[in-house]
Amino acid sequence: MTEERVDQEVSKEPFAAGLAAAEKKPTVYPPVTGYGGDPADTMDKSNPRADDLVAFGDPKYAFCKSMDCVVNVQTMAPVDEPVFILRAQDIHAPKTIKEYARLCASEAHQKEVYIRLQEFNFWREKHPDRIAEPD
Repeated sequence: MTEERVDQEVSKEPFAAGLAAAEKKPTVYPPVTGYGGDPADTMDKSNPRADDLVAFGDPKYAFCKSMDCVVNVQTMAPVDEPVFILRAQDIHAPKTIKEYARLCASEAHQKEVYIRLQEFNFWREKHPDRIAEPD
């Protein structure tokens, strides 16, 4: 086993209860507007956040009534809030995610972080040629 592969390993012990969920395909909600971005598009009611969002021009963004601001419809982060993204192809991502999970006080949040780490590892196993140091 190479050192790189050791970094990809995930101990199943901390999130045994969430392992079954991790092995399932992740839930991906459809965008809340059509890709045309027409404000007249109907919100997709299968999205649990649809009742709280008001569509406008760009399908990536909507006005969130409860937060009183424009948000990214996938992350629900306000557009003025910085967001840090790790990609599965980043050679440092597994170590970084494990450390973040270790710092989480909430067991429920920690479980979700470990599930995402498992998704990263599944992708990395399928695409080892795409794992690299970030540019």
